Amino acid sequence: ISNSKKPIQTVADMQELRIRTMTLPTHEAIISSLGGQPTPLPWAEVYTALQTGVADGQMNPIPIIAFAKFDEVQKYLSITNHIITPYVWFINEDFYNSLSDEEKSIVDWAADAAVDAGRGISRIIEASEKGLPKLAENMEVNAVPAAELAKFAEVAQPAVEKLIQEKFGDEGTQMLAAMKEAIAAAQ
Repeated sequence: ISNSKKPIQTVADMQELRIRTMTLPTHEAIISSLGGQPTPLPWAEVYTALQTGVADGQMNPIPIIAFAKFDEVQKYLSITNHIITPYVWFINEDFYNSLSDEEKSIVDWAADAAVDAGRGISRIIEASEKGLPKLAENMEVNAVPAAELAKFAEVAQPAVEKLIQEKFGDEGTQMLAAMKEAIAAAQ
């Protein structure tokens, strides 16, 4: 999360910060549950909103913050890791099931390769002179301590789980549980 007011070290530091979110109920719920004020705005308006104070801050991965030049209009960058951006590929089940085993294997391999490439490129950019080091030239950067990161998750998770249950029912809850298991297995 970057913002123009203060470093974020704890959930309490989120109080009253107007954080730009995508126009997604889940992102709005996360910011609200953390005590901030969600400010849903389309991407084209974010830089100006940060520049003029319509929003105090925003949340995005480091490469996006760097490429959007938010360091020009934001003073603080707090590494919160409060949102996971999964790389997910969807395919029509009927179409997928119509493929031969060899074709399924190719599609599976391509999806896995694309996920790995996307994550890898993001990490490379983040560590490069165009990523975090560039942002650190103009911003005060802090990593939120691990114990506090757990509190971010603890506070935000119920709101997200409620939205998933309301929108997708038991199937959504089961998908979320499967995703959590996959994440835990990968860590």
